Amino acid sequence: MKRTGLGWCIAVAWAVCAQAGYGGDAPRAVVLDTRSFWRSHVTYRPSGAERARDLPPASWAEVDFDDSAWKAGAGPFFGGYGCTRPPLAALVCLRGRFAVKDPAKATGLKLALTCRGGCVLYVNGREAARKHLPAGRIEPLTPAEPYGMEAFVSPTGRSVLRNVYSVQPPPGLLQRYESRLRRAAVDIPAGLLRKGVNVLAVELHAAPLPAEWPEQLPPVQRQVTWQTVGLVDASLAAPAGAGVTSGAASADALRVWNAHVLQRLDSARAAAGASGRIRPMRLVAPINGFTAGQVVVSAAGGARALSAKAGALKGEGGRTIPAEALRVLYPRLGGQYVPLLDSPAADAPVQPVWLSVDVPAGTEAGAYTGSLAISAGGAAVTVPVELTVCGWKAAAPRDWKTCVNVLQSPESVARHYDVPLWSDRHFRLMEPSLRLMGRIGNDVLGVSAVAKTVFGDDPLILFRKESGRYVPELKFLRRYLALYDKLAGRPRFLSVTVWSYGMYFKGYGRDGGTERSRAETIEVAELRDGRPVPAELPMYGRPGTKELWGAVLAGVRRCVEELGWSGTRVVLGMSGDHWPSEETVAFFRSVAPQAEWRVLTHGCGCPKWGVSAMQRTQPNGMVVRVLEIARRVGSGRYSSEDLPVTCNSRDKVGGDPATFRALAIVTQTSGYNGVCWKGLDYWPFKGADGKVQSALNHYVHFGNMVGGTPRAIAVPGPAGALDTIQFEMFREGIQECEALVAIQDAVADLSAPPTRTCDAMELYLADAVFQGHRSPDDKSLNEKELELTLYFDGARVGVLPDAPTFNTARHSGQAREVPCEDGRTFKIDVTMNDDPWVPGGPGSYVVHVRREGDRITGTYTGSFRGVKRRGGLIGCYRAKGHVVSAGAAPPKTDRVRRWEALVSDCARAARNPGRLAGPDLLVRAEKLYTAAGEAAAAAERKSRPAAPAGAGARSGAFSVVRGRAASR
Repeated sequence: MKRTGLGWCIAVAWAVCAQAGYGGDAPRAVVLDTRSFWRSHVTYRPSGAERARDLPPASWAEVDFDDSAWKAGAGPFFGGYGCTRPPLAALVCLRGRFAVKDPAKATGLKLALTCRGGCVLYVNGREAARKHLPAGRIEPLTPAEPYGMEAFVSPTGRSVLRNVYSVQPPPGLLQRYESRLRRAAVDIPAGLLRKGVNVLAVELHAAPLPAEWPEQLPPVQRQVTWQTVGLVDASLAAPAGAGVTSGAASADALRVWNAHVLQRLDSARAAAGASGRIRPMRLVAPINGFTAGQVVVSAAGGARALSAKAGALKGEGGRTIPAEALRVLYPRLGGQYVPLLDSPAADAPVQPVWLSVDVPAGTEAGAYTGSLAISAGGAAVTVPVELTVCGWKAAAPRDWKTCVNVLQSPESVARHYDVPLWSDRHFRLMEPSLRLMGRIGNDVLGVSAVAKTVFGDDPLILFRKESGRYVPELKFLRRYLALYDKLAGRPRFLSVTVWSYGMYFKGYGRDGGTERSRAETIEVAELRDGRPVPAELPMYGRPGTKELWGAVLAGVRRCVEELGWSGTRVVLGMSGDHWPSEETVAFFRSVAPQAEWRVLTHGCGCPKWGVSAMQRTQPNGMVVRVLEIARRVGSGRYSSEDLPVTCNSRDKVGGDPATFRALAIVTQTSGYNGVCWKGLDYWPFKGADGKVQSALNHYVHFGNMVGGTPRAIAVPGPAGALDTIQFEMFREGIQECEALVAIQDAVADLSAPPTRTCDAMELYLADAVFQGHRSPDDKSLNEKELELTLYFDGARVGVLPDAPTFNTARHSGQAREVPCEDGRTFKIDVTMNDDPWVPGGPGSYVVHVRREGDRITGTYTGSFRGVKRRGGLIGCYRAKGHVVSAGAAPPKTDRVRRWEALVSDCARAARNPGRLAGPDLLVRAEKLYTAAGEAAAAAERKSRPAAPAGAGARSGAFSVVRGRAASR
């Protein structure tokens, strides 16, 4: 039978164990091996400061060391990245537990180990053995004994040997691969053991990389594709009757131990985490914010009689956080998403206990202490609780600046509970979902007017026949929006789905762009005998459709007005990489002239992104208000609270709570305003054919935009959606993102140059660059143009150097600023770097512009990529009140630099969720909330004097003011 590479490594390790005599002695019981659950910590090889920060504490091998913040899981261990991906690890520290009844009788305990690099073995903090490391004092970064060159390269030295992980090594290279494995056989002295819980600590050191490579090896191949440190296999075995058992075994009636809030536990992991000592539950939160922690409980006979109660938290001077602000919940283990319940599982061998704290708005900053009382089976344990309330006051979720868009599925709720769509029972079952949306400050609420879209088959806007004609029926929409208002508050955007992929052709498939509709009807829902049934309407633009859809959109606006949602923008959806035809867009522009759209795209679906709403367009003339990007790629698009750019970041989210905690900061520090397209309650259900399906991306294939995005962060309970650990970590991550935004706002404000306002104009240069792009406002342009964004400030004119051109390319050089020749006509010299979407050299243009009111015309001459160009130009838009800088920025203070370093540290940690779930989580959160309070206070104190009237900037000094303070 052919083995995989990993299987081969383990098979070789077991063979070595047998040869060492550990397979042929008297019967032995394995009490700890690679597939047990260990606590692990990794120090990586990057540069000095970063590497030193990741070093484990000096006492990490001691039996009583608090490893609850370390990652828990089974091996093998190669630095947390498997075997093949950088960054390379320098040190891997592992802690495994086993129990001893009587140390005097625990003789014959033997350990067989196969590793890479060198290792030091500790039992209860005392060294038991070391292999492939020098004698004397061992520092955390002491290198192991080097490998020979044969472990890295082929026999000819012309290629690097890749890691053996997924395939069996070729026979001719087997010896070279096997040279990477180093073995140890260790007898554990009974004198190192103690009664009760014992700790085996394994310290693995990386071997150095070769200082010199064979000359014939190409430089590009001089890369190590395997970790020179790691645990391949380990087995700790004890003779029968020695009284040595797994660390999970316990006869105690009640045991309680700490668990990291980001650890995704199952019963085995939870039991393996028992340390034998309870430590205070440490929590950090801002004023008006929230936080959570957890411990794990094991009780004899299960958790049937388990109860937990938290009292008030007390601070100095008689300050208190009342007990009503604390909630005790019980995570139900066993699934990918872990629900938080009001009662423990009746027969669980171990039960996590979750403590959630909502800090009241009037709480003073400082330290607060209390306790969590846990009892079961007549025994009781008290867990100390220590809460640090930082000096930053968080806003209520509905006022958060981070834009959040979770997707709620009425169809999934109805189908899961088998109730009629839009029945009274259905609305009651949706209440918990809407309440959860309010807890994270959801900003984009989607409702549908058409059937069988990417979101499902549940139109809230129905139609009914009246005198032989269809008219809109909005009673279900009104009820849904009123319920949302009650439970979640006003959304910033109400997205009405009127188009979806496949609409023009019916069923599956993409369409859009310049394709004309082949379908003559649109699938909708008709209200007949009090229930929705499938129906069809004529395609947009056919006779009678303008009046009908005008009534639909007018009715939606009335619903919004009736609820008092004065700040809510109604947008149309959903477009993407492919989009509605120009005829469809023109139809809705005629029905609702101010209509704007919501777009989810990889980037090419919304090519223009400028300083005004008019410039946020697709080539079909669609004006974009809400832009959602499918993947986390660099975004240089202009954005603000009213013009958000959010990110699905679909490739970075799994079931791990750490990924949800990191999500908001990852997207925000990548240049986005928030997070989009996270399914809240798209629970699977059986379709008419008996097959299990999800409403999301089922009726219409949405390309690969939905991809691996979570479809159901909440779990279905007896009466609707249940909160989960993942949802709570998502929520707490958004709160941390709000603190980070407060710091960024203050940094931008305190570091901003003096500003003034001017007019901004956009010019299109025909035939300047061949880009296949058309202006939405002038059909005479021939799809071969380049746009420039200029400022016009009295008699001064210049190019806005940070203003986007096509597909977010930017001018990198400043145009020569010149005065108008006669108050209306001016000439500027523009030197541009090449657009990154078109290879070639820079271009240079001389532009002659004549301005008459808001209309701009003119000509240009110049060259691009060595080819002379000339042609006409036309101004598409002119925005008044655009903010530009009017001088040099003030020097950065040490405080601002410290804040910027903290933001970078938070971004770096969030991009590696595996390292986020470590001991620095609370330290980082406390620094973040404290700095946010300092930054908000500093920004509030700052008073910037206005620029004197008529004061201009020196030539070349104008630039767009960027950063959140300007864009929000």
